[in-house]
Amino acid sequence: MKKIETKVIPVLDMSCVVCANSVEKTVRGLSGVEQATVNFAANTLSVTYCPDKITLQAMQKAVQTAGFDLVIEEEDPVAIQEEKARERYQRLKRNTIGAWLLAIPLAVLGMAFMNASWANWIMMGLAFAIMLLFGRSFYTNGFRNALTGKANMDTLVALSTSIAFLFSLFNTLFPEFWLARGLEPHVYYEASGVIIAFILLGKLLEERAKNLWEAIPNIPLERILVETDAPFILPYCKDVIQPKLLRRARNTSLILPAVIKKIAELKGISADEVERSTTENTIRLFRLPISEGAQ
Repeated sequence: MKKIETKVIPVLDMSCVVCANSVEKTVRGLSGVEQATVNFAANTLSVTYCPDKITLQAMQKAVQTAGFDLVIEEEDPVAIQEEKARERYQRLKRNTIGAWLLAIPLAVLGMAFMNASWANWIMMGLAFAIMLLFGRSFYTNGFRNALTGKANMDTLVALSTSIAFLFSLFNTLFPEFWLARGLEPHVYYEASGVIIAFILLGKLLEERAKNLWEAIPNIPLERILVETDAPFILPYCKDVIQPKLLRRARNTSLILPAVIKKIAELKGISADEVERSTTENTIRLFRLPISEGAQ
């Protein structure tokens, strides 16, 4: 009888549902993997596999080839995931602020000085700086997905902004091409730069909403059940709690792994058993007694 194991592994660098599907399909396609399910809300991979045929290291290598990563061989993988989430948030914050510092003057030039030839060169520099310095991840991720025959939002952003920039560059360098045909050589540098700034802002707000808090171990489980923004379904009662978002919440993508770990400790069962009861946006919890003094 072959040996089968089930593991719940934190996944890094997923930014959308398409990314989660990519990780899931990559792992499912590996020899020795019986079943693989990615929980995008929790940033985790639940995989059932035969350790005699495939190792976690082999899975990690395959996922890394697809552009993502798994946290294995760590004493506290959830802590590693939290740290990576904080780093991602800070990186997004820096890129968003930098992009908007250049996008605002770029938009002003594009709207107020659209007929000034000298403005085209300044706008070209500003747009190129935004694309290279702050939006570089869109192009690297889009190119990487193209090599594997896949596409996601990064692909769309990379294509749209690149086309706008290259068309504007052509019109800046060769305006006579259109003038000879009785047409104005319009440029759209502000479109490429402002689109990146808005997408980065959206990603930042999404990351801030996803990411829970830095000190979840210090928050009683009962308060998590009552105050977090994800709906929690208790299987032994029909109530569906629609809690409020914690005022100090920072890292909501980490709530499920942290709650899973806490429930496993309190119930004396494995985290895998708790994880198997989760869905993408909800987690089915065992009924737990409310501790004395819980709010």
